[in-house]
Amino acid sequence: MRTRAAILLAMLLAGCASMSQPPPGGVTTDSADFRVEAYPATRNGRAVVEGYVYNKRPWRALRVRLRVESLDAAGAVLGSGVRPLDREVPNGDRAYFEVPAPVAAPAYRVSVEYVFWRDKSGV
Repeated sequence: MRTRAAILLAMLLAGCASMSQPPPGGVTTDSADFRVEAYPATRNGRAVVEGYVYNKRPWRALRVRLRVESLDAAGAVLGSGVRPLDREVPNGDRAYFEVPAPVAAPAYRVSVEYVFWRDKSGV
């Protein structure tokens, strides 16, 4: 009986250890239309912001523009810029993004600046 309990405990711990944890410095922005998760990253020695845009509406989001703000450790804005999202965000789904950071910073806040809505049928 003790062996079975030990095996179950080991399996549980192994499952928990393999769960992916979000990178440090992540900031989530939530609105009525979107939830945006943003994380600092580096590509080829340059600061970038990566994450996901979650569409909460029953329509496809097209021509999305993201407002990217570089934040210092206290949360003050160091720089800001608008970056296009190069894909649509299906209704009730998410889309990955990776955009250049306005200024290298420990954290970034990303929100949707502009969107063109299209119904599910494409009309």
